[in-house]
Amino acid sequence: MDELMRYWPVVVFVAGLALTIAGWAIRKGLASQDELRAEAGTRAKADAEIDERLSRLETEMDHIPNKESLHRVDLTLTELRGEIQVLTERLKPVAAISDRLQEFLIEQAKR
Repeated sequence: MDELMRYWPVVVFVAGLALTIAGWAIRKGLASQDELRAEAGTRAKADAEIDERLSRLETEMDHIPNKESLHRVDLTLTELRGEIQVLTERLKPVAAISDRLQEFLIEQAKR
């Protein structure tokens, strides 16, 4: 105990010096307030950009047809395909009449 009492000023000085050096080293490793403000500004700008892109995507998604509307389009196309087939069958006799009329006119022109 006597030795501690005799060297206490040296121990306190060394401990204070060690704490000062440790504090300086830690402070150098940390970011300054200006750096933190700059980083916060950069992140806020990036967040605003992401929000804008998300809003645009949501707007685009509103215009994309959903499953039900695509199914209705498919049904309509199927109906149209059936109607076109019916019209094709109905036009075959008209085409045959046209062919016969053309042949008749060619024969009349030859006489």
